[in-house]
Amino acid sequence: MTADRSLIFWYRKIFFSNVEDSLESNSNLCRGCAKDFSSERTFSLRQLRALAENCDLCKLLYFALSSLNTNDKAPIRVRRNGSALELADGSERILHICSPSGRDINNVQAGIPDLFAFRNSLINSPLYLKLLRRWLEECDHHHGCHREAKFCPTRLIFVGDSDRNTLRLVEQAGKVDYIALSHCWGNPTTDEKKTYCTTPENILRRQSGFACEDLPKTFQDAVQVTRKLGKCFLWVDSLCIIQDEMDNCDWKKESKLMEQVFSSAYCTIAATSAAGWNEGFLERESTIQSIRAQDVSGNRIYVCNNVDNFDNDVEDGNLNKRGWVLQERVLSRRIIHFTKRHTYWECGEGVRCENFTSMRSSFGRKYFLLDPRFPDRLTQSGYVRTIQFLQYFFPRYARCRLSKPSDREVAIFGLMERMKNLWGTEQKHGVFTHLLPRLLLWQRSEENGTESVFEGQPSWSWMRYGSINFPPISTRVMLASNVTPLFDAGGDTLVVEVRSFKNSKLKQEGGGPPILVDSRLMTRSRLMTRSRTIGELWFDREFDLDLDHGVVVVAVEVEQQRDTNKNCWVLVVQRSSENRYIRVGLGKIEARYISEEGYKRWLL
Repeated sequence: MTADRSLIFWYRKIFFSNVEDSLESNSNLCRGCAKDFSSERTFSLRQLRALAENCDLCKLLYFALSSLNTNDKAPIRVRRNGSALELADGSERILHICSPSGRDINNVQAGIPDLFAFRNSLINSPLYLKLLRRWLEECDHHHGCHREAKFCPTRLIFVGDSDRNTLRLVEQAGKVDYIALSHCWGNPTTDEKKTYCTTPENILRRQSGFACEDLPKTFQDAVQVTRKLGKCFLWVDSLCIIQDEMDNCDWKKESKLMEQVFSSAYCTIAATSAAGWNEGFLERESTIQSIRAQDVSGNRIYVCNNVDNFDNDVEDGNLNKRGWVLQERVLSRRIIHFTKRHTYWECGEGVRCENFTSMRSSFGRKYFLLDPRFPDRLTQSGYVRTIQFLQYFFPRYARCRLSKPSDREVAIFGLMERMKNLWGTEQKHGVFTHLLPRLLLWQRSEENGTESVFEGQPSWSWMRYGSINFPPISTRVMLASNVTPLFDAGGDTLVVEVRSFKNSKLKQEGGGPPILVDSRLMTRSRLMTRSRTIGELWFDREFDLDLDHGVVVVAVEVEQQRDTNKNCWVLVVQRSSENRYIRVGLGKIEARYISEEGYKRWLL
């Protein structure tokens, strides 16, 4: 977390010119805070509560810490780290520190507490609008995220460049700059859907012109932002795609264009704070408290509870737990996130916050997600990083919510197709042909129990379950060549070589996963103490210890290739009909306990 140095000069010119004179005088501080609040301090909530009676900083600390800790006697260590007061273990930032002088001082970034203090809509603040526009200008001229769009959605909402009330649904607008809205539908009633959505019954009226006030609050706010950013066109899914429960042909066609809709948008605005259509995202109640102090050099600084937290506000926000939104976010070239506490800017260069904090994207997961030309960065990173990213990304998507289970594949279709086309491969049900063995080695997560099952997906696909993960498997494995997909023939089947367990027996111990033991070390009544574990199995659903299971070898650990005890990663399968099997789990087992002979079968 650093100050956004590229904008400091502009901030100083616009925001800081005469602001210091208007700020209140020094706050009341206790001896410890007045001497040097920057050093590490230890206290309990009870002690802090007593100090808070005569110290404004202790009071601010008390309210911030009491929401994190309920034990008022436990010792709490707090330290300063740059522009933040945080828990000494670095796990949580508590308070934000800023310099009102318009420049960084002693590792304290420039800023003003509650810069956008207003009672009405955010959009009514001239300073706020200047900040949003400046973010776009900086990215347009210096980041390379923006490029001329070669695609235009089938329909757009013409909002005009003024505050007039009339909107119009237009088709084939040509190559124009437009804003895309990413939002939650919430739980609209049937009547609300008929009123707000574009349907076969009202599309002609929409094309003739309709009132902005006839739309729900979130859409009205999106219209305002589009106009204030100087753009005339807005794309909203429920307005620009014909919603027809009797005939979904328009939705089926348009849903496959989502990749182009969001990647071609001039900017995406994310209504992160709105749980539904009717909430809006521009009104924000200011609860920011601040105190004025001095650092060890006597420089004036401010300490406030205006702490930006991108992970909490955006990553863990309700909007980004929706399946469709994950694709929208990855494909968008830049996004403005409107959350309950802050506004964040996100583009290929990183994340910026309205309080001037900046986070650059390092070479990791977020670096790939922020790629304005996804998946170029991922492709250039090589095979190993591509696998690591997908094994992080797919479990994240699997946990996302979908209103319709049938959207499981289509909600990520554009993203998958973009990777498929760039990599020159085939994809279906969440796997790519050239990465097939690796992407079959998933296991069911226990966090969601057994309720999230998508029956329309094949048994071998991670898309079948609502919560999965990929176990940590070394990249030094020899992948099997006996798993063949039939995707090019339009099928959902894998041709596999099914083998058998040998000299082994399943055993359940406590609440852990079942283990495999050497059956030759068993008596008729029980396992002897000298029996040893030869493998582990993780079943996808309820299992039967006595059931006869088959094995499909997917990978062999290379480090142990010459070792008779080398481990194999396998799919545990069960016969469903003649020559047809289904996956029932994942396993890791010593190779000598798997039969050498196998039979070609179909895995459904």
